[in-house]
Amino acid sequence: MSTTIEPWQAGIASLADQGLRDAEIPDPGGSGDGSPGESSAIGFIEAFRDGCGHRRPTDIAFLRFVLGVETAADWWSTLAGSTPRPETPLRGPLFPNRQNDGIELWTELELSGLHAIWWLESDRDVAAVASRLTPLVEWHVDTLQPDNATQRPWAAHVFRIVAETTSNPSAQLHADQLVHASILRTGVPDVVSALVLRDAATAVDRWLRG
Repeated sequence: MSTTIEPWQAGIASLADQGLRDAEIPDPGGSGDGSPGESSAIGFIEAFRDGCGHRRPTDIAFLRFVLGVETAADWWSTLAGSTPRPETPLRGPLFPNRQNDGIELWTELELSGLHAIWWLESDRDVAAVASRLTPLVEWHVDTLQPDNATQRPWAAHVFRIVAETTSNPSAQLHADQLVHASILRTGVPDVVSALVLRDAATAVDRWLRG
């Protein structure tokens, strides 16, 4: 399957490599198996602080997923406060009860939630994931700006995949702006943003294969 998304995927994978070049990231663990890889991942997560000394719940939930300590369902459960994942239709905000937390925090939560929901929906049916999440993407494009307090590129792949399947230039622009925001400060993504981009590239590969 050859599409215009492949050069974009290669680009974010390259940015991820740049951001992780000097980082000592443990190999993914075994999701509860007590393996040395998991122990190393847990130690990394427990000690983690970003370049500004912050330890955000969204970052930690993602790190536990991407390093194999927890599953996508665990990640979503953490973000949603153990609320079951949304069922059809997936429309509007994922966390409407958090709107009063402030636009930056709410945007961060909505974007990271969309990233987590992609993996849940991909596990359910990777061939249908784009159509399932299109209403959420359209809501984001119409309602929220593609930035947040941490400038993480959460769910960039979701916007780009939906742009690919619906020929929606606004969704593609949203994806590009998310990626650009992640490198705005230093020209390369920080460690968490680089891991987000690497995970996004992996998600695109899974979608292409599916």
